[in-house]
Amino acid sequence: GLTRLEIVGSGRNVSIRATVNPSLDLVTKLLMELGPTLFKMIREIGRTMLSRPEAKAAMERIVEQRLKGKGKFKEEPIATEPGGAGALGQAADVAKFPSGKEAKDISSLPPGTARPARAAEYIEEPGGVVTERQGRSAHPGHIETKYAGHSGSYADIRAELDAYKIATGKSDADIAKAMISAQQTGTVPPGFEDFPNLKSLIRHEKVEMGRSSAHVVTGTLARELTAEGHMTTGELFGAKGSTMERSGAVAISSQAAEDVGAGAERKYAASRSATKAEVQQMLNTELELMSRYIFSKLQCDKPLVRDAAQLEKLIKKELHDYIADMVDKGLFGFGSGH
Repeated sequence: GLTRLEIVGSGRNVSIRATVNPSLDLVTKLLMELGPTLFKMIREIGRTMLSRPEAKAAMERIVEQRLKGKGKFKEEPIATEPGGAGALGQAADVAKFPSGKEAKDISSLPPGTARPARAAEYIEEPGGVVTERQGRSAHPGHIETKYAGHSGSYADIRAELDAYKIATGKSDADIAKAMISAQQTGTVPPGFEDFPNLKSLIRHEKVEMGRSSAHVVTGTLARELTAEGHMTTGELFGAKGSTMERSGAVAISSQAAEDVGAGAERKYAASRSATKAEVQQMLNTELELMSRYIFSKLQCDKPLVRDAAQLEKLIKKELHDYIADMVDKGLFGFGSGH
């Protein structure tokens, strides 16, 4: 079992930043002391969110539309719903979550739940219709969300965002805020109407949440970090190749598209047969994200805790409830009083 965390790959990034900022080092050290508990907690919070009654209801409305033949043509796409429940409903649909548990055998699922291999589907998102294609199987890992003008790889997404930022003067924070706002309101915010792939980015996030319950947590927190200026879109969307080999990158998902080593979590979960390095890389990514997230809350006008003793109490005793609350706010909106 993974009884302790060795920081490999990202080790130098963590230690370089730690010399500049000892409190980030302390956050990382305290999180590492939690060991595997941290990673179990992230997945448990994600699964709890996906299993919420309002998420299940939103998922069932998608399945009903598919059963009626919606989504087969661009003119009759599957309609989706804004807000946290709508986002989780799409993710649960991708995850094949009809019973709140991931199905091992697609053929045993109720009709309309799974898209067959090679099938294309049209889905309405804020900003327009997204085309998606199922790959060599009906499983969540084999979904291609199509992007206008490129292949949909993380490297292409990043290149497009970089060009868009240069052309428009928009910041990384602007882009993350637009993604959050569009999902919560159902409409593309002013100034982003000329970015046709915003709708694809928004859908891509749901696919990643469906692929990995961990991403319900990590993706939501990473978007918030980016919206607050603590992370770049380059980090948010990973890179081609092994994400953590580049300095300081945090993949958008712990189990992202093929070009960021998609198999690690799936293999690890299914048979515990992933190489130790693959699992370690994924866990390092999550550890770094959680460290940076908590650290960002110590750097604001109203710091979350005031001293090392309070920080230790937060991480050792209160972390589950705090992170669950922040993920809830990130998905449902900070004013939702959920």
